[in-house]
Amino acid sequence: MPLELSDAEMTLLTELAAPIDQRLRQDFLRAVAVELEAHPSAIGEGEIHRVARRIQRQFWQPLQFGEGPLTLRRPRRQPKPTSGRGDNRRSPRYSDMIMRVAAETPAA
Repeated sequence: MPLELSDAEMTLLTELAAPIDQRLRQDFLRAVAVELEAHPSAIGEGEIHRVARRIQRQFWQPLQFGEGPLTLRRPRRQPKPTSGRGDNRRSPRYSDMIMRVAAETPAA
């Protein structure tokens, strides 16, 4: 017999399923449903919470850093290749122009 849960009870189950790996959530919800169907007369928010928390401990796995799509930092930008001339921020034309202007300016 299928369970008839209120919106508040479904929200509670959804919140308790959130920390579980997505691949295991359906199995978690099935296990909760099987446990609740064993005692259909005592179903309420408190009983759902107790059963779901107990079963959640079986399915929850701590986050493993370095696995999966979690990224804690943005990857650093790769530096632009340098021409081997040291400061790469100014183009050679700009440097030549500065040197030419400095040479043409009369000394005071």
